[in-house]
Parts: sequence; C-alpha cells; structure tokens
Amino acid sequence: MGLLERETFLDSLTSYADEALLGKGRAVLIAGEAGVGKTALVEAFQERLPAARWAWGACDDLSTPRPLAPLRDLARDLDGALLSAVREDQAREQLFDLLLDELRESDLTVLVVEDVHWADEATLDLVRFLARRLHDVRTLLLVTYRDEALGTDPMLRSALGDLGSFRGTRRMALPALSEGGVAELARGSSYAPGELYQLTGGNPYFLSEVLQAHGVQVPPSVRDAVLARADRLEATARRALDVAALLGSRPEPRVLSSVEGIEGSALDACVDAGLLVAQPSGVVFRHDLARLAVAAAVPPAKRVELHRSVLRTLRACDVQDDARLSHHADAAHDGPAVIEHGLAAAKAASAVGSHREAAAQYARVLRYGDQLASRDCAEVCEAMALEYGLLDRFEEAAAGFEQALAIWRELGDDLRTGNALTRLAKPYWRLCRGADQERVCLEAVELLEALPPGPELARAWECQSSWLWGAGRLEEALLLSKKAQDLAREHDLLDVLSDALNTEACLRGFFGEDSIPMLRQSLATALSGGHVGQAGRAHSNLVATFESEWRVEEADEAYREGIAYADSQDLGTFGVCIRGGRSQFLRQQGRNREARELAHEVIDAGLPSPVNSLNPLTAAGVLAARGGDVELAWTALDEALRNAETLQDPNWTRVVLIGRVEAHWLESRSDLAAVDVVRILAGTVGLDSWETGETLAWARRLGVDTSDVEPERTPADPWAHELAGDVRGAAQEWDRLGAHHLASMALAFSDDEQDLRDAMERFRAMEAPAAEARVRQRLREIGADAVPAGPRASTRAHPAGLTRRESEVLEGLIRGLSNAEIAGKLFLSERTVEHHVSNVLAKLQVGTRAEAASEAERRGLLDAVAT
Repeated sequence: MGLLERETFLDSLTSYADEALLGKGRAVLIAGEAGVGKTALVEAFQERLPAARWAWGACDDLSTPRPLAPLRDLARDLDGALLSAVREDQAREQLFDLLLDELRESDLTVLVVEDVHWADEATLDLVRFLARRLHDVRTLLLVTYRDEALGTDPMLRSALGDLGSFRGTRRMALPALSEGGVAELARGSSYAPGELYQLTGGNPYFLSEVLQAHGVQVPPSVRDAVLARADRLEATARRALDVAALLGSRPEPRVLSSVEGIEGSALDACVDAGLLVAQPSGVVFRHDLARLAVAAAVPPAKRVELHRSVLRTLRACDVQDDARLSHHADAAHDGPAVIEHGLAAAKAASAVGSHREAAAQYARVLRYGDQLASRDCAEVCEAMALEYGLLDRFEEAAAGFEQALAIWRELGDDLRTGNALTRLAKPYWRLCRGADQERVCLEAVELLEALPPGPELARAWECQSSWLWGAGRLEEALLLSKKAQDLAREHDLLDVLSDALNTEACLRGFFGEDSIPMLRQSLATALSGGHVGQAGRAHSNLVATFESEWRVEEADEAYREGIAYADSQDLGTFGVCIRGGRSQFLRQQGRNREARELAHEVIDAGLPSPVNSLNPLTAAGVLAARGGDVELAWTALDEALRNAETLQDPNWTRVVLIGRVEAHWLESRSDLAAVDVVRILAGTVGLDSWETGETLAWARRLGVDTSDVEPERTPADPWAHELAGDVRGAAQEWDRLGAHHLASMALAFSDDEQDLRDAMERFRAMEAPAAEARVRQRLREIGADAVPAGPRASTRAHPAGLTRRESEVLEGLIRGLSNAEIAGKLFLSERTVEHHVSNVLAKLQVGTRAEAASEAERRGLLDAVAT
C-alpha cells in the first residue's frame, strides 16, 4: 500500500532538512493519532534523504518508563564516546553534552525520537535540551507523538508547549486519510469505500489491518483485525509473536532469539503473516497498536509464564536495564526480582530527575512488601514518600510516612520514629492538616531531645521552626532555626542547613530585613549538596519574595529560573507553587487574562496539593469576580478558605481573605468585605510592610475602625500614600512598579471625578467589567455628569482597544521615546503621557515599556499604530 496524501508533509521535511544542512537546525513535532502513519512518514522521508546520518530512538510503553531509553537507542546508532558514556551510566548532563558535541562535529544528522507520549521526564528534558540548541547545528530532530495523549498528560503538554516556543521548532499534524484516499486504497477489495471510511475513520493502520484480513468479516476494532491473522499462526509462531509483543516496541534480536522455544522459523512465519516486519536490526511489529493488541490477548497464566522466560533471558543476556527487568519481574510475579531491580531502578530514576518513575518503582516494590524485612519495608516507604513529596502528591507521601512510622513504632526504634514524625509534618502541612502538623512536630522534638543530638534532631528543630513561623510565633521560630543550623553544620547536613537558612531568611523578611542574600545562600547550599527538593524550595521563596516586594524585573528573572529548575528536575511541588504564586502576581498587575490562564492551568492539571491550591484558587476566584462570574468566583474562594482554615496558618488565611474582600466589594457587599478585614486585623501576626499596607488600605476604604490597631510594620510607600489620602500619588507609585490593577484600585476610592474616570477606563482596558461597573456606580454616587456606558466605537475598532491618543503614545514607546519626548511630540503634559502609558501597558497586559513594544510587534499592532 503506497503512502497517500503525505506529499506535502514530505516536501516540508525536505525543506527543513535543507535549512539544517545550512547550519540552521530544526526540531519537527509530528503529531497524530495512533495508526495515522507518523513512523511511515519518517521512513518514507529517510528514503528521500539516504545521504544523511540517521539515528533512531523510541520510548517504550512500559508500566514505568525507562529513563532516557531513546538516548540509549540513539547512542547505539551514533556509536563513539556517547555509547561508551551510556554504558558507563554517566550523569545525564554529560550524556546530553556528549550528544550535542557529536552533532556539532558532523554533517547533516537526522535524530528520530518516536512515541514521546510514553517518555519519562528525563527524556522530555533531553528533547528540550536539544531543541533549544539546534539553531547552529546541522541536525534535524524529528519527534513523534500521539496528540490524543495531550489531554491526559500535563507533563507532555507542558513539554510540547515549551518546545513550540523555540525559534527552530516546526509542527506537523498528520490527518487521517480523506474519503477519496480510502476509496483508492479500497479499490479491488470486497469493501464499499463509504462503509470502509465510516468504519476506520481514514486511519491508515486500521485500513491496512482490515484490508489484509482477507475474507474475514469486517472487524469492529483493530484488535479483531490483528488477532484474526495472529490466530492463524502455528503454536510456535504464536508463542514467538506473544514474546515479541511482551518485549516491547523494538525487541533486540539477541534477546528475542534467546527466549526458550523461539526459533528463527517461527519469527519468519510472523513476518510472512504481515504481523512483524524484518529490518536490518531485527524484527518489529508493523505498528505498535498490533503489538498492544497481541499483548492484551495473551491469557493470564501464559502471560506470567512468558514474562518469566523473558526475565530469565534478559538476565542471561546480561541486560543491565533495571527498569525493564523490574517490569518483567512484576508481570512474572517474581517478588525477589521485583525488589532487586525495582529498588535499583528507583534510585537510578531519582538520580536523573525522573521522580514519577522513582515513586512508581518504590510503589511496585511495596506490593511485595511481605517479602521484605520490617526495617527494609519502612525504608522503602520513606523513600517512596520522599519522591511523592517532590511531585506534589502529598496524600501518597503522607500514607508512605505513616506506614513507615507504624513499623518504627512496632520495632521500638525511637530514633527512626522521631525521624518519621518529622518527615510527616511537611505532608500534613501541604494537605492543610495544621493540627496534625503541630502534633507530629511536637512529638518528634520531645522524642528526639531525649536522645543524643544528631541529624534527626536537627531535622526536627528545622521542622518545628517552620511550624512556629506559620503559627505566628516568629521569635521562637527564629531561635529554633538557628539551633537547627548549628546542629546541621556539626553533622554536615546540607539539606537541613538549606531549609533552616531558608526559614530564617523568610522570618528576617517579616522583620523588615533584606532576606534575598540568605535565600541565595540557602539555594547555593542545596545545589552544592545535590538536594533538589531544598533547591526547589529556595527558588520558590526567592520568586515569592521578589513578587511580594514588587521587584518586578528581579521577580521575572527568578520566575524563569525557578520554573526551569523545577521542571527540569521533575519537582511538581515547586513548579505548581511558583506558578500559583505567579497567577496572584499577574492578577495584582492587572494582567487578568494571563493570570486567569495560569491559575486555571494549575488547577485543571489536577496537581495542586491543598496548600499549593490556595494561590491559584484565590486568583481564579478574584478574577472571576472581576469578570462578573459570581458563581465561579465563590466556588473557588470558598474552597480556598476551607483549605486555609484547616491549615491553621493565619498568614495563608489572610491571603485568601484579602482576595475575598475584593470579591465582596465588586458585588457591592461592603459590609461582608469589612467583616473579613476585621478578621484579618484580629487574627494575623507577622505581616510585612506590604501586607500591612494592603490590610490597612482596605480598612480605610471600607470604613473599618483601626484606631486600636498598632501595626508591627510601617506600610510600604504606595500604601502609605493612599493611607495619607494621596490616591493619585499611590497610583503613580503603583504604575512605576508595574502594579496597574493596584493603581486603578487606589483611584477607584478617590472622591475626585477625574480619578474615578481614569480608574473606570483602566478597568475596561483590563477586561474587568465588574470593577468598571463598580466605579461607574461611584461616579453616579458623587453626582458626575455624562457617566459613559462603554468604550467608544473607535476604541472598540482598535485590535487592542486603544484610543487614538493611546495609539499615538504606543508609537512613541515602540520608537523608544521617553515620556518627555512623547509629550513634546504630541503637545501634551508629561503627567498626561504618564497616564496614557499606564493605560497602554494595562490594555496590552504587560509590565514594562519594552514589553509593550514587543507585544505590539507580536500582535501585529504596528500597522494599527501607523494608521
């Protein structure tokens, strides 16, 4: 059967290869449903490009993927130093660099990475690494994946989103065949083209299987089509086919031919039946769907027997892939082998940053926990829980530590019991189980302080200092953090030292000191010891600190660095944490669409633990309120408050309550907003100057009496302006910082008509109709004339909603003019230009003048400016 309706795609690939040959490497993402012909397309392209060097790698459909499996395949094709490094199990960073060096030193190379929908995190990192660096390399990277996997795999979706943002990336989406194409393939068969098209949907693989099942009734699925041919095989050939299916996508010839009962003639029969395809490197299934269908049809008892044969053969062939061996051992119900290879595979996966695979391997081992000694079982539980803790899967983490704790108690090991109690505190906090966190912290310290001081006590002290911080007992927390640091240094515990430095830095921030140097020290300490969890926490708190202090440029840089680190190390906990905090930061800037998209991205991924859900839920709720969606707003805000209250951390409760205050105000329910402000004032301690200012500003706006309130910190400058009655000064300061929503809110509580009109226009630009309506209501309350009902037609006509004057100001920004230069050109005052610049930034939802120019270019607004 020929390759139909793919000529355009082949021409595009040829064009990309020409660009790569000139030193402009390309990464091509080839998407399509299973069976649509992604591999067939690449194979046809290989026939067009025989002079290039080709290397193929594939991701396997194992229950727990092998870390960097495609890199091992590529290394075999490329040979040389890379293959030696892979065999020596060198660090992944060295492997990545060796591969890139190999590509830089050669002529046109085509790398094929198939089926990345089955990839582990380390493999996705490899693809990112290559795609980002191909701009000056004579390499074409072809990546195939099933696009139907995107909806259920946020990790894959995120990776493909990153790849798509790189300059050298190109995308291809292979469609099914048209009805005309199906009719051409069906010519000469017994099937009516229309019936065949309806049955198969134009899927080339389905078509192939149906058409080759000669004389068999049209199968309802590909499974029936494949098995109709498989069932005709002799017993020895069927056994060979079953073994090949269980071995994976690309069974090695030496392994397949060594399995008991497998002969060359049996494999030849499978090739003759069209189920396997002979290649120079061995035999493979015509399509992986066929392999899956055959594997699923193997009867349970026979499946166990075959996996046992495969396991014996892999060991006899000295295969060193523990993840693969663990997979077959589990299917063979071989507990000792699962324990041996599963533990080794878990440690290897964790070492290369594949924490999902590591957790899954530990969980697999624990299914055979009755074959482990009690102490060994407890240690595996703790190792698994630590991996889950990095993934933001704290229900599983808590369950693992609880199981370990029960074992240590039963064994009467007070030291390990105290350590398990300490380990439990973090999952309980993440799950918003504040009372349980307090209980295990106190019990751990009490138990361990009765023993000689050691590493376990250092961890317990650091843990308790974090709990004291959340409870508002800041002085006690600071003292205990220092004690933990001293003991950590004594025992060279860089992970504990990093955490304790982190906690102390945050505490010092509350006391008005600069926390950044100590946070950087915490990060450096974690990195020097290879402690990825502590490094993730340090990155997270660096971002949060810059954002809370409105150091926007530093916050943006820290955000990029933090996300890059969290994603590269598979740190779901901190990736979610940083993104959730970012949604709040964008919300306060007035970048409502970006904030909404990011908040829902985090929530919809189903990842956030209760603590990590607080920021995105609050952001989503407030943004829904700004947009007038009351039901969605309070669904999110009520869930956030429930989580915050069970956490029993007053500062987190304040984060949610302050969001609810705005939402109440937007609905003209100032009485309820005032109740929440009173609750904040009564129940929160340890507020920094920014949080203090925000709380007092809302109290002033809502008429809450604060005469008996003695703030611990002096409000930060923008808030101080508003508290002194200078709303215009507050707005100007917020605009300077990039906080355009907060600037608009300051103006919204002015008694000056022009300030209110400015606020209304700003809210309109931010697409916040509820806030706009609230200000319009205020204008009517003060008796303003001609209160506008909506934007002018000319404004609506502009693609970004800019007025004519704002469009002229944007032209000045694009040309790099200062406010004074724009004012002179347009015969305006600098203050008026400053006002228009703020509106332009808000409408484009950016934070700086340079970003406005870039956004105008990205959205094609230059022509609109010119007109």
